Amino acid sequence: MFSRSAVATKNQKQAKHTGKHARGVDHTHRLALDDFLVTTREMRRYFQLPPPQFGLKEMKLYPHAREAVKMLIQSTIDRHGMEISSKPHPLLSEISKDIYLDPIVRNAYSGWRISPKRISQSLEKLLEASFQTLSQLPKRYPKQDYSPTKPMQLASHLRTLGEEAGVLFQRGDVLDRIRKFFADNSEDRARLLRIPEEMRWAADALNATIANTRVVKSQINASPQIRFALYIAGWFKASTGREQYEPLQTLVTAAFVAAGKETPKWAGRLAIEMHLERRRRRRHAALIRIPKATTPLTPLLPPTHNTY
Repeated sequence: MFSRSAVATKNQKQAKHTGKHARGVDHTHRLALDDFLVTTREMRRYFQLPPPQFGLKEMKLYPHAREAVKMLIQSTIDRHGMEISSKPHPLLSEISKDIYLDPIVRNAYSGWRISPKRISQSLEKLLEASFQTLSQLPKRYPKQDYSPTKPMQLASHLRTLGEEAGVLFQRGDVLDRIRKFFADNSEDRARLLRIPEEMRWAADALNATIANTRVVKSQINASPQIRFALYIAGWFKASTGREQYEPLQTLVTAAFVAAGKETPKWAGRLAIEMHLERRRRRRHAALIRIPKATTPLTPLLPPTHNTY
């Protein structure tokens, strides 16, 4: 379901983190916030999450959380300087009317450069929204139904209806009614009379599809919490140029404490969970290359109005 790119480009050497903005560094890495904002919003929509009851202010009360936030933000700024942008987004618009400095129009991207005086606040908004969302996610996804029973039942119903329609359309009185109603439209009359044949074809096609394909059960992590936490970890690896498991683990714990919830066991082992996730994806990639036709499943996002 998640992209791990932070839209960083031009592979230049990263400036070392000094705790201050690195002066004199040529910031050629560009960072767009759009993917992070959209992913967070879609997680809230998918699970229809209610408004959160805490913010970054409450999270910073947890030991070392304030330092973790500062380090992640400063490391991102050190790497990207003023080359941080976003398309207009309501979450960022809450900060200030002057959040956007000037428009960016390129072949591959168009958006607005974030005002230098608003970059720290923008990154704080990203952290706040993502960890609010993380603490509200369920532990597991809803169980998927992979059984072919319902498609097979539908094929059976189609065949039965096709046979009944074939018998009905052989009755003289029914044919007379159809001819009179479609007297001026021979095309629609022929279409209606093809229903028995089309239903039998649909039944045969559905049965053949079930018999000659198989569904590859998703190899992704069954926990939305872990998947989203790994997305955040991947994004900040791209935005800062290195793994950031320690500060992120602090913020995971801070978010669950602020939400009044028990901290999940995986919170202290993000590096291990990332390794396991990569291994799952490699296995999944191998499965979808098998000779027999396969259909990987991707959960669809249900409509909802709970957005930022």
